[in-house]
Amino acid sequence: AQWDEEAEEYLDEPIEGPGLVLEEVYGNRGPVLVDEAHNFRNLNRRYRALSEYLDGGDHKVVLVSATPQNLGPRDIYRQLRLFLDEVDHGLNLEPLALEGYFVAVQTWHQYRIEFENWQTAYQLWQVKGKKNEDPPARPSEPKCPKADIERVLTPVFIRRRRRDITELYGGKAEVNGKPVQFPTPKLKNIT
Repeated sequence: AQWDEEAEEYLDEPIEGPGLVLEEVYGNRGPVLVDEAHNFRNLNRRYRALSEYLDGGDHKVVLVSATPQNLGPRDIYRQLRLFLDEVDHGLNLEPLALEGYFVAVQTWHQYRIEFENWQTAYQLWQVKGKKNEDPPARPSEPKCPKADIERVLTPVFIRRRRRDITELYGGKAEVNGKPVQFPTPKLKNIT
């Protein structure tokens, strides 16, 4: 195949099989650190292989990612399922099943977006004084229990954003004895 021919230009050895078989190479080695864990947001072959490996042993799991959520809360659900059981997860959630809870999280997440868009449209309607037009329709609140992703994240995530580091350390954060400063973002409006 074309990919194999191109790969030979860059790799010393031929590509054989589906890739690394974790159980064969690592066995049951205990703690597992998954760097760039956001690569496990999708149910693909790599996700299934890692999931099977983690299910096959008594592993402590640490996922490291700068961007655990890209498209929505479901991204985080899939990563959590690598180390949390669907129902026996030890979290105080309603609904109890992680998938059901994340469906509610996604529903409320979407509602908040629609509500913010409605607020903007309503304010614009008020400013323009279009009293002869009906105001934009306010979105209805979801009927499912209110679900906040923080209830899942707080017990299992350690999050360090720029803002967190600045709040914790102020201007005194150091790496290897040298002060660390985050540049101030310079945003420009695009029209």
